Amino acid sequence: MLENYKIFLNTIHGVNAVSPKLTTKEFYRVDLVNEQEYELLNEMLDDRNRLSHIYNELFFEDIYLKLNDYLVVMKKVSERMR
Repeated sequence: MLENYKIFLNTIHGVNAVSPKLTTKEFYRVDLVNEQEYELLNEMLDDRNRLSHIYNELFFEDIYLKLNDYLVVMKKVSERMR
């Protein structure tokens, strides 16, 4: 999904965000997300990285509890892109 966000930033705002973290930073810079949403998106990326590199049941349970918050913010961003 972040690939679509990078394409959106490039097409609409002329920004070439080459990584997921830069994508969230540029979303904040162009006012597509507020500070709280920006921080949550970065937390989501950190959690994704933790799960892909380290499998630990405690990490999984902690992240699982945050999934709804991540879904809500991703839906908000997607709506704003329309």
